[in-house]
Amino acid sequence: MQYYVGLDLGQVQDYSALAVLEWLPKEYSYAVRHLQRFSLGTPYPQICHEVRSLVLRPPLVGKVQLVVDATGVGRPVLDIFRKAQLGHGVIGISIHGGDTVTRETASTVYRVPKRDLVSNLQLLFQERRLKISKDLPEAEVLAQELRNFRAQITEAGNETYGAWRSGEHDDLVLAVSLAAWLAERHHPLARRYKAERASSEAFLRRVDEAKGRAERQDIDQFAVGSDSLGRSPVGGPHTTIRFRR
Repeated sequence: MQYYVGLDLGQVQDYSALAVLEWLPKEYSYAVRHLQRFSLGTPYPQICHEVRSLVLRPPLVGKVQLVVDATGVGRPVLDIFRKAQLGHGVIGISIHGGDTVTRETASTVYRVPKRDLVSNLQLLFQERRLKISKDLPEAEVLAQELRNFRAQITEAGNETYGAWRSGEHDDLVLAVSLAAWLAERHHPLARRYKAERASSEAFLRRVDEAKGRAERQDIDQFAVGSDSLGRSPVGGPHTTIRFRR
């Protein structure tokens, strides 16, 4: 697939949001080509109709994978999309607070920890592999959501992710995260590199150099933690992850 479309489904007080990512094989990166927030209260059948119109016209037609938020009210809506004759299958992602990715038996629904969606997005920013054009109408809204997005530790010691200010939204962040998560399963960065032997001293030196470069950046806080595979862009699982403005 060349395009990945992520759809985060809102409810009464949350927007439904759409993001289109294009896979750039020569650069081994992604470009956000389209961002959209639907008006509050937009009926799900109408959202399905608009998404169908988008994916069935060039340049997306025949080259797109749709990823739909299947958490909570997302399940019956997922059925609406599957019956909409989009020309391809629909992947559902049910977001949970655990630490393991599973796939439901005989289904195209994955149960994915929210920390995996967040950490995957962190890695793409850290590696400069996700490009967002300032010319997109909703680009500034996405940037504001990213600035407001934080990891918080509950009294029970659990990590939660979302907008840290009351009344703020993270719908576009999640839409981009959904598309990016599936895209990286299709195009893992590891495929780009050949295995290389290195001494322990050389390995530790490279790690120190990488940390030094990250700490010298003009940065802003994004989130905390590692994903279910233990990946964290810089440092350990409780490092504050940052990205260039």
